Amino acid sequence: MTKMTMENATTMGLFNADKWYGKRNDFMVKDLGEYIGVGHSIIPKMLFVTSKDFQFGAACLSHPEIFEEIARKSNSDLLIIPSSIHEVIVVYLKEIEKEAINLSTIIKGINSEMVDVDERLGENPLFYKKGSFEITKY
Repeated sequence: MTKMTMENATTMGLFNADKWYGKRNDFMVKDLGEYIGVGHSIIPKMLFVTSKDFQFGAACLSHPEIFEEIARKSNSDLLIIPSSIHEVIVVYLKEIEKEAINLSTIIKGINSEMVDVDERLGENPLFYKKGSFEITKY
């Protein structure tokens, strides 16, 4: 049996993501404040990216062009918060640079209180540099 490495898991995950949600049009980007009914009062502005059926939307991570479009429109690099396997939250780095250091702690707290263990995507934010077409660890 082959030992499972992070690289193997990522490759398998991307393969399965493309198999089930292979097209860019299978995903949507929404303003989180508007979606939960508080308008633009959330500061910093947050977006969420998910699939159109709200299932396994974190597969959007296999489509960096989604994040490039957001980065270009906002003229900012992005922090991607792994909310759950069903969605990710996107924050403009230029709006929260000073607070970004504490994001891992915040994500861990929210995960432990609000996200089922089997639906947790991770505890560390991801980074998207505008123009890079690459998502990396922050």
